[in-house]
Amino acid sequence: MKVKISILYLCILAGLFISCGDDDTDTEPPIAPSGLALRADSDGILLTWSANYEEDLAGYNIYCSEDGVYYKVNSELVRKSNHPSYKDVRALDSIEIYYVITALDETGNESADSVKTYMRAKTNDYALDFGGVGDVNYVIIGSSSVFDTDEITFEAWIKPTGLPTGEYIREGRSTIVWNGDTASAKDPYLLYINEFGKLEAHTDFTRGAKFIYGSTVLVLDTWHHVALTISPNRMELFLDGNRDAELDHNFGTAIKGYSYIAFGRHLYYVNPFGGIMDEVRIWRTVRTRTEIQDNMWAGSVTSDDSDLVGYWNFDEGDGRILNDSVRHQNHGVIHDAEWTEDSAPTSSKN
Repeated sequence: MKVKISILYLCILAGLFISCGDDDTDTEPPIAPSGLALRADSDGILLTWSANYEEDLAGYNIYCSEDGVYYKVNSELVRKSNHPSYKDVRALDSIEIYYVITALDETGNESADSVKTYMRAKTNDYALDFGGVGDVNYVIIGSSSVFDTDEITFEAWIKPTGLPTGEYIREGRSTIVWNGDTASAKDPYLLYINEFGKLEAHTDFTRGAKFIYGSTVLVLDTWHHVALTISPNRMELFLDGNRDAELDHNFGTAIKGYSYIAFGRHLYYVNPFGGIMDEVRIWRTVRTRTEIQDNMWAGSVTSDDSDLVGYWNFDEGDGRILNDSVRHQNHGVIHDAEWTEDSAPTSSKN
């Protein structure tokens, strides 16, 4: 009798085990998305983020808040992609807008929220329009030794309106910033858009010249943040907060004593910039990718930072002087560029 009961008991346990083993319902959600960044343009706010790579990933949801209460923005699931993005079609008015995104799998499990990121309306309402491609309009900053540094980071917001033409020497360059003098072709640093619509930079080092070539085509008539970093052994280009190119070298430090700065043209070869420019900064140190991403938005730095050796925020709105906000007071003289209220976005912050 005991044997029969034991056998029955074992059969019941085996049945329970098999029953439990058959229940393979997926209850594990994807990881929370990361890398959320926002950019405002003329027809809305563009959200981009890093892709999730779960095998059963179905897509993403977008949530927005203007008053602390979040609501879903997308009517359909944003499908998975290697470069996910979403355009929220709305005007960026005088409010802060917060976003989070979530990932969903094919079972319907939804991840935790991404780190919330916000954008607010711009308080600096002006920028300089340098005209169309071929117009020779620019800003010149007088010579100053504060720009002679072994390490440097240049940043600016630009809205290019066209690709460079072949009208000038060294054709195929649309100059964003130039550092040099008016009597030679020496360039401690030169950042421009090439004929392919990509960023490119040139530096004359103590042991020769080096070029670095960007990999991403800039979208015309759209605001972009650009940055160039230079050190005695490395150069990097950044576009919209992301590293666009990197180059290790052993050519020494950038040459010194060529300390004029110009925005919008090369004073020796001309190569004018076609488009709008705003919020230009020069640092005497190499900024990291995180520092660039965290402080790229207009109004996100203070002029009392000791490493900030030049900061032109384009707040004036009229006149022929572009004021330097830091203590060195290297003000610029505006040559024919015109003030515009089409200015760079203020912020996209976590």
